[in-house]
Amino acid sequence: MQDKTAEEVLNDDAWAEVRNALKAAEDDGEKWWDKNEIRESIIRANAMDIEPSIVLACYEACSNHAGLVKQLHSIAGRRLRVLAIDDEEAILDGLRANLEATRRYKVCTVIDPTKALEAALEFEPDIILIDVMMPEKHGIDLLNELRSNESLRGIPAIMVTALADQLEAGGVAKDGVLYLSKPVSMKKLIYCIEEHVHVGSSDFR
Repeated sequence: MQDKTAEEVLNDDAWAEVRNALKAAEDDGEKWWDKNEIRESIIRANAMDIEPSIVLACYEACSNHAGLVKQLHSIAGRRLRVLAIDDEEAILDGLRANLEATRRYKVCTVIDPTKALEAALEFEPDIILIDVMMPEKHGIDLLNELRSNESLRGIPAIMVTALADQLEAGGVAKDGVLYLSKPVSMKKLIYCIEEHVHVGSSDFR
């Protein structure tokens, strides 16, 4: 923040988990970066008003300093519009609260999949999160319906399913759709949203 000095930013409790993660990167065998680079990355992210949770998710998606810096710059100053479709209201409420708390996302939730197309056309999302198993309409069928609309065809989608035994290592990409198994940690979901919207997997390495 503009009213904080560099040292205040670095000592802010909100950044403790990020500091610890970056310090681990410094201490591992590959030596990502030195202490000055860690300091600069935290100060830079704070100045760009990127929340610590976003920085941490990006860090976990990258394997080098340059990759993290590139990703942080790619998301600075942008607020993604996330459309979440699930038949469980508690899940939608928690998703909205956690994503919007980062100040990085604007979230529209839909509990009735029959109203998803109308909501998507009005909200114009950057990415769509869809529960696979819903009583009114199967998530795959819903995604096909959404993508049959010209204006929604190119929007990336993440399908979330409790059928974990059908996925490898908790997630798999197929036909431009990312499938994740429930439960999904918020940290992992943030990483997947950022990767799926902005960055190909090769840019994380």
